[in-house]
Amino acid sequence: MSDESGTLTTGLSRFAIRIALLFAGAFVAELMGPSRRRRVYMAIGTAGGMSAGIALGSLMAGWKTTDVSFIGACIGLFAGWGMAWLCARRIPREGTDEADWTTRRSFIAVISGASPRAG
Repeated sequence: MSDESGTLTTGLSRFAIRIALLFAGAFVAELMGPSRRRRVYMAIGTAGGMSAGIALGSLMAGWKTTDVSFIGACIGLFAGWGMAWLCARRIPREGTDEADWTTRRSFIAVISGASPRAG
């Protein structure tokens, strides 16, 4: 295989992996539901997992003669999601957002006769 075809194959496979990760991210975001706190946990897991995977990949670059940070980032991404899910699953799927609390306060203020804007 020539260098050009090898580069094209590698580029296409990385593009396919990026598209698959895009769909996986959308799937995980849909599983999280509308809760902002759950999404924050998963975002922290995403960033932490990818950072750890890239760091591990750069450490392994001494053993391998190629850059494996992309593969490390992909593996770290799923590991980060798994660790974040251990914490995020304890948060209720709905009803924890700020907008929901604001709605509840307004509802309670209307029932009690106070102004909804009073806090």
